[in-house]
Amino acid sequence: MALTDLSKLNISFKKLAGKAQTDNAKEASNEAKPSGVTTSSSTIMGQDLPGSPSNTTLYDLTQNSLGQTVVEFVRLELVADPSSNGHAFFARLPSNYESSSSNPKSGSTPFTDGSVAVDSTGQLQIVPPLFGLTYEAKPYTGGTSAQGSGSLVPPGDPRDWNFDYFNGVFFQQDNVGAVPTHIECFIYVGEMGASGGSGSGSIKVRLNDAVVTTLPSGSSATIDGVSLVNDDLVLFTNLSSGNNKIYKAAGVGVGITWTAQNLYEGLSDAPSDGDAVRVTEGESFNEALMLFDGTDFISNDIIRFFDKETRVNFWELSSLKTLTLTQGTTDGEVFSVAFAGSENWIINYSLVRGSGKKRTGQLLLTTDGVDVSLTDTNVNIGTLGVSFSSDISGSNIRLLYTTDAGIDAEMKFFAHRWSNSGGGPSSLPSYTPTGGGVPAAGPVGSIQIHDSGGDLTGDANFKWDATENAINLGGLFIGGLEGPETLLDNQSTPQVIFSYPATDKISIIEYTIERGGEARAGKFTIVTNGSDVDEIDESVNTSPVGITLDAVLNGVNIDVRYASTSTGDTSSFKYYRKRWA
Repeated sequence: MALTDLSKLNISFKKLAGKAQTDNAKEASNEAKPSGVTTSSSTIMGQDLPGSPSNTTLYDLTQNSLGQTVVEFVRLELVADPSSNGHAFFARLPSNYESSSSNPKSGSTPFTDGSVAVDSTGQLQIVPPLFGLTYEAKPYTGGTSAQGSGSLVPPGDPRDWNFDYFNGVFFQQDNVGAVPTHIECFIYVGEMGASGGSGSGSIKVRLNDAVVTTLPSGSSATIDGVSLVNDDLVLFTNLSSGNNKIYKAAGVGVGITWTAQNLYEGLSDAPSDGDAVRVTEGESFNEALMLFDGTDFISNDIIRFFDKETRVNFWELSSLKTLTLTQGTTDGEVFSVAFAGSENWIINYSLVRGSGKKRTGQLLLTTDGVDVSLTDTNVNIGTLGVSFSSDISGSNIRLLYTTDAGIDAEMKFFAHRWSNSGGGPSSLPSYTPTGGGVPAAGPVGSIQIHDSGGDLTGDANFKWDATENAINLGGLFIGGLEGPETLLDNQSTPQVIFSYPATDKISIIEYTIERGGEARAGKFTIVTNGSDVDEIDESVNTSPVGITLDAVLNGVNIDVRYASTSTGDTSSFKYYRKRWA
């Protein structure tokens, strides 16, 4: 006997109404269990499915063509719906699922022992055969948890049955023969919704620990300012053994244990180059995106700012670096970096050498690819006996230090870098300081700070102003690279380069000028009280370029102007502006 027209009608109508079919005697309004229509990709199942899963042994996992783990072969238990008069049975995960499964999500909802599909609101789904005939579910009567045990219930069985792959409800029209007890099928274990995408995406963890060298033990732990709870996923990036793995916590309140998770590509617990981990909580790493470079996880090591006109030219801002300057050294390396030929650097730094001796300074460096010029502006407490120089060594530009005899000095620095060539520096700088770089810290977009206690902290007061194309650091605005502007030859009367509101009381314009094969890098500082203006121009040159700058109040604006000598050459002017009220 086949399914009656009434059964067919109820199955179709109730599914479209969002309800399960458990009994022909029930109206849709009386059905207590939900149902839905299974779809793929952006609506529910967010990752592609293989047409024919190759792994068909219990708890085998199968990946799609992108290497994403998406389906698992399981033997679900069928439990009777007591309100269905023996017509409906609910599929659930076995009571020993967590200890038997190798699903990376095992232990987290809905992949827990005894989880019932129809109660998971669509999170625990069985893959239907519309994706391939191999996915067709096979119900059994009797048997045990062993694969294939019991008696198979074929599609043409006299009970006339239907299986709802979306909610895991097994419906039989006629109560004949033995009661169904199990069903073998493939469950979906990939990412749900549009977030799954077509690529590997990023892995989410609750916390990142960049400090400890051994996994925390004891009954409790605080990581990045957050109290640890059971099932927390934590990325550890400073362990002396088992580093850069994601661990799940258990035993909080008794004795903490950690289990490495197979969450990276290929179900590995070890990351590979390009893997990304998103941290969702923490005082320093909240919402940080950690990228693995093949050796370390890095966050905000280099930031690029593109000009708002061409979106091609850019300047770079490095994270904070730290190193030791060895006493009694001549021409020791601070860093050695491959460069684009025509480059400009502003390096902000601090030095501490012994008790009561420190310096804060700024190095201005410019090169045309052949010659290099460097100047150091600084303030000191005590005499430090440290000086800097630069040179070109092969295809690299080097920042060098010389120290007198005595004790070592600690240097911290970060660098601004841009090029007079089209675009920007040819590649991201690969700093190689003696002491190694400090790992970046803080939320995505935060300022990187390594405090006096040696701890990583972050400053969340770091905003992007899209209108001004500038970073807002607690009221300090740093704009993107502008230009190049053409400065005409032989202009004895000052000409306006650009203007900005006079409400900006203090502005620092860092700029480069290229003229006739010569280069100049400088800092033009302007201050105004709304009625008066004063300015100072500090710069270094490969050779004088014959350009003078000034600033004047013009109504509600400040005009930045230039005058030029007669050389027969125009000038190319690039700049960015820092300002505060």
